[in-house]
Amino acid sequence: MAAPATHVVTGIPLPPGGGPTPTRKEVTAWIAQAKSDPLYARQVALYFKAMIMFQKMDPSDELSFYRIAGIHGDPDVSWDGVRNPPNPTDPNQDPSTGWWCVHNRANFVTWHRPYLALFEQRLYETMLQVIAQSGLSAADQVPWKTAAQQWRLPYWDWAVKQDYLSPRNYGVPEVFTQQRVTISDFNGSQVQVDNPLWRFVNPRKVAMGASSMAQFGIRGQPWRSLVGTSRCGIFSQTPDPSWVDGANNWQAANVSLETADWSPSPDAGPLGEAVYKLLTPDYSSSWESFETTLYTNSDPANFMSVEYIHNYIHGWTGGTSFETGIGHMTDPAVSAFDPIFWFHHCNIDRLGTIFQTLHPNMWYKVPSKGTGPLTPFHQDSRRDFWTSNACRNWKVFNYDYDDLNQSPQPPFGVSFIAAPAAAPEVTLAAARAVPAPPAASAPPAGGHVAEASIAEASTANEVDIPALKHSINARYGRIRHALRASPHVNGRENDYIINVIYDRYALNGRPYIIHFFIGDVPQGPITNTLLRSSKSYLGSVYTFSSSLEPEGNTVACRNCRKQQESGLLSTGQVPISTALLTHAKDDNIPGLQSLEPTAVAVYLEQKLKWVAAQVNPEDDGAEPVLDIPTQLPSTKVYALGGIADHPDDPYELSTFSDYQFIWPATQGKPGGAGPNDVPPPPPEE
Repeated sequence: MAAPATHVVTGIPLPPGGGPTPTRKEVTAWIAQAKSDPLYARQVALYFKAMIMFQKMDPSDELSFYRIAGIHGDPDVSWDGVRNPPNPTDPNQDPSTGWWCVHNRANFVTWHRPYLALFEQRLYETMLQVIAQSGLSAADQVPWKTAAQQWRLPYWDWAVKQDYLSPRNYGVPEVFTQQRVTISDFNGSQVQVDNPLWRFVNPRKVAMGASSMAQFGIRGQPWRSLVGTSRCGIFSQTPDPSWVDGANNWQAANVSLETADWSPSPDAGPLGEAVYKLLTPDYSSSWESFETTLYTNSDPANFMSVEYIHNYIHGWTGGTSFETGIGHMTDPAVSAFDPIFWFHHCNIDRLGTIFQTLHPNMWYKVPSKGTGPLTPFHQDSRRDFWTSNACRNWKVFNYDYDDLNQSPQPPFGVSFIAAPAAAPEVTLAAARAVPAPPAASAPPAGGHVAEASIAEASTANEVDIPALKHSINARYGRIRHALRASPHVNGRENDYIINVIYDRYALNGRPYIIHFFIGDVPQGPITNTLLRSSKSYLGSVYTFSSSLEPEGNTVACRNCRKQQESGLLSTGQVPISTALLTHAKDDNIPGLQSLEPTAVAVYLEQKLKWVAAQVNPEDDGAEPVLDIPTQLPSTKVYALGGIADHPDDPYELSTFSDYQFIWPATQGKPGGAGPNDVPPPPPEE
């Protein structure tokens, strides 16, 4: 019997004729540019047309939207000839199956890199199919093919506030709030089409877990009962006609994402502060520390990771309570079915490339972690898998980011490449064929892509590092501006954080969230609306996990089960300097007049509180409060103070160092750490 065809993941081929590597762009700026630039207008039109066609492909097709989304979790079915791990036919393996889950693992960013490249590649192939069916002459197809060649997947920079909101605030991009969109048609007219980013609907028009879906069915409630995806739109485990086909409650998602009411200025906020710290020098001591929530390093700064930030974007976008609505982004088993997932993860990859550019020599401290297979993604027809080392240089997938391709960066980093000259006509392969890798990135004769050199990639890109730092300061470094605007507050050289060690699987995988407050905990059901209106809310740590409860003889996530059995823990970090500065400046909030360590220690001892709550409970209703000592016994909460150096030079990033424990702030509180709770060395993965 012939071996199954291999879907080689290469990314989109480079445009013929050379030139700069095409860039992934911020989604709102990309769409806005389409109003004045024909190249971008064609790209936007092709994207929406291709996405509509892509989403209509039947789930039996491995290259359909449904099946590629399913790689991230459900359904429990093989892809590209690779069974979900482990192989149940091997008697030496556990017979249960699961996902290719990489959450809370040291290849979190790099596993999603070929995954995004595959999705991008499939959209490009579908664009070519759309052009082929357009009825245009060969000559008239050329500028559309050029647009497709130059297109790359846009990203959602959720740490920059949205201009369509008044006042400006964090939120989903405006295109995700529109049920229909206007695009250019092939004849030059403007046409309205259903927006494929509004939701995804099962092309079979039945519930994704219906018996007729057979092996392609989704498990778990409420997901298996739904025909379409939702954002903050599901209000019970029991299906309701008002949302079974999908409900886009973007307003509720925005309430979750918005800055809390205590925010001191239009541009300040915890999202930007978290991203800023993550990109500053020496805040992460290794690539593992940057990318994963897995407890890999007891150094206080290393409790912040891009996966931690990623987790609460999933929670806020999907929803964390039946009281205000949940959605597919809430659960890793089904999150990739929501089209916003791909824009979110594109931004995660973007932050990874920025970090790599700023830290070109930092990689895995345990070298073997870079060599493991990123299943199920094949890098060649020999069926060799991609590895983290092989895609360390993201440009092996023939894309770059606008941040790394522009010099200098304007404020907030919105920038574009110039419209390229028309490329020669491309030769269309069969619509379903996977393009061969271009010569520049083709695997060597041995079949493996050599480990990529980031230093070489940065040099080839000619990245203007000072300009990149200037862009980071402008986009995310609002805390330094807020401190500079408060010269009367003493102790501005200090920085404060809350660190958390937690067990992601304490509730047998069911997700939960820990909310932090500086003052009274709001009374009543814990909802996102209540949190955002609270004057005391600081931030949250969200587990972004799925239940490990078996359905039949399957276990949803084998990786998660192994982590649970090994006792592996996770970390999160909530920056609180902006909130403390606000309290110190507000005469109506007594008790804190400076950011000096002694004053802050007393204030936190009196004011710092937290509460844990289950997300998406088995019973309908608001998030039930959890008893931390009995239900989450591994939880440890630490308050720390360190030193911040905020240079006057806008082309230099701030630095944060020398964090010390503030024991009075947490000792004696549920899950709070005391002097005997210094973080232990992390267990081996």
